[in-house]
Amino acid sequence: MRSLALSLTLFCSLLFGIGSPLPYDVFLKHNAIMMIIEPDSGKILDVSEGAQEFYGYTREQLRRMNIDQINTLSKEQVYAERQRAQTEHRNYFIFAHRLANGTIKTVEVYSYPQIYENRKALFSIIHDVTAGELAKDGLFHYKENLESLVKLRTSELEQQSAHFTLLLGSAVTVQFLIIGALIYINRRRRKAESLLKKTMTTLYQQIDEGVEKARQKDQIISEQNRRHALSYLLVNIAHQWRQPLSAIGLMVQDLEEQYREGSLTHDDFAKTVQLTMGEVRKLSETLQRFTDFYRADDTRELINLRYVCNEALSLIHGRLDAAHVNAICRIPANLTLNVSMRDMGDLFLTLLENVADVAVERKLQRADVWLDAARDERGDVVIHVEDNAGGITDEMKGKIFDPYSTTSFRAPGKGLGLFMLTRTLEEHYGGSVEAEDIPGGTRFTIRLPEV
Repeated sequence: MRSLALSLTLFCSLLFGIGSPLPYDVFLKHNAIMMIIEPDSGKILDVSEGAQEFYGYTREQLRRMNIDQINTLSKEQVYAERQRAQTEHRNYFIFAHRLANGTIKTVEVYSYPQIYENRKALFSIIHDVTAGELAKDGLFHYKENLESLVKLRTSELEQQSAHFTLLLGSAVTVQFLIIGALIYINRRRRKAESLLKKTMTTLYQQIDEGVEKARQKDQIISEQNRRHALSYLLVNIAHQWRQPLSAIGLMVQDLEEQYREGSLTHDDFAKTVQLTMGEVRKLSETLQRFTDFYRADDTRELINLRYVCNEALSLIHGRLDAAHVNAICRIPANLTLNVSMRDMGDLFLTLLENVADVAVERKLQRADVWLDAARDERGDVVIHVEDNAGGITDEMKGKIFDPYSTTSFRAPGKGLGLFMLTRTLEEHYGGSVEAEDIPGGTRFTIRLPEV
């Protein structure tokens, strides 16, 4: 068999020439065991029909394989066999190849360099040798060496298998531990979710109850503030009407006295009637101004702040006079802002009424209040209302804007004006109100962003 292999090798060398391309059809159909292998990667590029029959794989299967999948020796052992072949000056290698059915065959491999598809390749001729054939040629040591290599490789594979089994067992154990931990965590998570759901349900109920109470409270505060505003409206109307009514009363009395004395002339009577009708017209105009002012809706428009300030002063001047409060509006005549007329009127009236209440409560002989406004560097309108009515008491500091915060706790509706003012400015305009003590009095600072 060795002579057959040598003859076949010599035949291929003479026919094709070592290092020259092979006739492809001859190679594919030959019944000899031949392969073309990529030198670097060991990939099987092509095989003969003899190789397909010997290994039990189809051509397509072999072309998808690497020689390392057939050769049972490790790369180190293959390298050692090549070194021995070089030392012993032989042009063949002895390997153990595994067939498709799992059988291990001892083979001689003759390899020559060839050109395949314009690249370097190894043309290998494989010869199946048995133990008897090795013995005929006196190559027992090759057989023994090969068997030892196979045993060594088998031992390595067994060690690798044992190591893999150990790793697999450890991995399975770890996996079970992880699964157990996940099950425990999942149970804890479900319990936590159930508890959280109950807690959230309770919180939602509490929030709903709180919202409902706040809504009811807002309704109560709004109603009380409306009644308070109507009360102030009547009080201001009373103050505005007191002087005209007194004048009308005096003129009527004087008319009656002249009639009794017989000194009443037609001219005196006509003059008295004219003056009386003038005072009646003032009463009507005052009533109409109050009605128009308090009936204004929330529609925003570009208004003149000085006009609103003066209008508020004219409506409340009777109340201010009764409280001995002198109010001065120093707002520039050209300062305008896109706001609601009623909201701005309420702002000035609330702050002026606050000064009047303090002046009456403290029994001041005189109090002054100054109203100023200007735009800052950001374009916001800043309104300052300053007075000299004595400042904020220690009792009221920190809660002056809270609802029902007033020293006049027995008066119905008291303590809502500043609270409602703050809510209106913050919710409708994104503004703010601050109060601070100044020497001898208080300064309110209102900031209204330009919309």
